[in-house]
Amino acid sequence: MSSPERKRIRSDIDASESRSPRLASNDSYNSASRERRRYKFWRGFSARSLALPTNSWIFSEEELFQESPSRAKLAFKDEITRRAKGVQFIHNLAKSLNLSRLVAITASVYLHRFYMRKDILGHHYYEIAGASLFLACKAEECRRKLHDVVVWCARLSSKDPKMIVDEQTKVFWQWRDRLVRLEEKLLEVLCFDMTPDQPYKLCYDITRANESIFNKLKDYKGRGSFSEFYFHRCCTFFECAARTPLCLLFRAEVIVAVGMVLCAVEDDIKIPDQIISNDLNVSAEDVFACLQLYHRILDKVPEVKPYVAVKYPELTKEDIYARSNGFRKEDMTPISQKEDSKEPQEQKQEQQQDHIEETELAAKEIVV
Repeated sequence: MSSPERKRIRSDIDASESRSPRLASNDSYNSASRERRRYKFWRGFSARSLALPTNSWIFSEEELFQESPSRAKLAFKDEITRRAKGVQFIHNLAKSLNLSRLVAITASVYLHRFYMRKDILGHHYYEIAGASLFLACKAEECRRKLHDVVVWCARLSSKDPKMIVDEQTKVFWQWRDRLVRLEEKLLEVLCFDMTPDQPYKLCYDITRANESIFNKLKDYKGRGSFSEFYFHRCCTFFECAARTPLCLLFRAEVIVAVGMVLCAVEDDIKIPDQIISNDLNVSAEDVFACLQLYHRILDKVPEVKPYVAVKYPELTKEDIYARSNGFRKEDMTPISQKEDSKEPQEQKQEQQQDHIEETELAAKEIVV
């Protein structure tokens, strides 16, 4: 069939459709059917339509202190102590395997999140710590052989770093089976969320992007630049905070701000304003609440203090505000003072209104 014949047939079909009474009277039906054909496949739900939370791993203090899965069988003090021991096992294992701080802190987040879903008595913290570090190695692209992880888990758990562990020993296969089994269990419980927001990464990006600004803050004569020295001091606080469940209560930006403020106090410097207001976007109230809760946990559970390398001072709100102008001044004002500050303003407005009314009355009297 030639192309002119095809065009003629097509024009005849279009003319017959235009003369059809059903199609002419149901234009809305035709448009709706065309839309249905256009969206033939289901396009899924959007996060906005479902109102999904941005971070489902942030809990309240009540959920951590009273509603943890371990609370029915174990007191808060004992649970936090076991969590700290598990995190200490992670850091010792990372040091033995020559891994960075980033991998150890990521594994610590896995451990804390896991015990918000499962009972700590049903899963030993050494086993969860080993599986968490093995997963963190894959997530952070710092691969280690399963054989090496198994050997050091067996040595550190038995507290014998010179222990002979190989395929001929029973303990090797016990630990290997546990790690393989718990790796799948961790992925299931954590909902495959293997890339949590990290204070280490945030602080590294900030200090690298503002390296020239940090180097001007202090005349540093040590090894390397002051920005590198300042970053490593902040990482020391991140490691100490990992012993406590702060990552379950505050965003990573708040923990970074706390570490930067504490190190600024030690070095007697002032943090650039744009870092607090733009890069981190945290308030002084958040920093103060995080620091207060950190010290409160250490006071409630003194058994955790041996696992914390550095003792950090308690700061007031004025101390926090003095370290950066990026904190808004109204964030530092207590609620009682805010209410008191409203009274003079209201009195001033009333006085102005009375003055206006008096002038209007005087003007009317003059006219009369």
